[in-house]
Amino acid sequence: MENLTNERSVSYANSPSEILFAYQRPKYCCQITSYLEQRCYKDLRSEQFQSVKIVMLIYRNLLIHCKEKMSMFSGSLLSIINILLDQTRHDEIRVLGCVTLAEFVSNQTDDTYILNLDGIIPKLCLLAQEIGEDGKGQHLCSAGLQALSTMVIHPHAITVVFLCNL
Repeated sequence: MENLTNERSVSYANSPSEILFAYQRPKYCCQITSYLEQRCYKDLRSEQFQSVKIVMLIYRNLLIHCKEKMSMFSGSLLSIINILLDQTRHDEIRVLGCVTLAEFVSNQTDDTYILNLDGIIPKLCLLAQEIGEDGKGQHLCSAGLQALSTMVIHPHAITVVFLCNL
């Protein structure tokens, strides 16, 4: 039964009509992202990581399909990414934060939100230095490096990476 619920949630999150709804009605986009942010925090506290992944999938769809409306959800998304990177007991969630950050940076059309990354870059540098005897350390290291490399490749983010290392 739980798998069926998760499948429904994922199909709902991938539904173009919900993303189109958020895109066409900016007033509701703010309400949707506020709900998603609260839901993500609640699910993190109760360690409902499958629900957290679904929330991040919805944000990913917003990033891809609603680039012009990014101002309505970028602050919320960056706040969630920051919290995901702080989950030291749950490596999978930290990897999810890195992947989401890479998606966020890749979908930037200008440098408006890149300046908000200065607090996240030191966390990524620490993740990129993770060493583990099992595969977990390697997953964290590669996720951190992926997010950092996305910032270096993206023309607007390179300035922030440089300034944070001074």
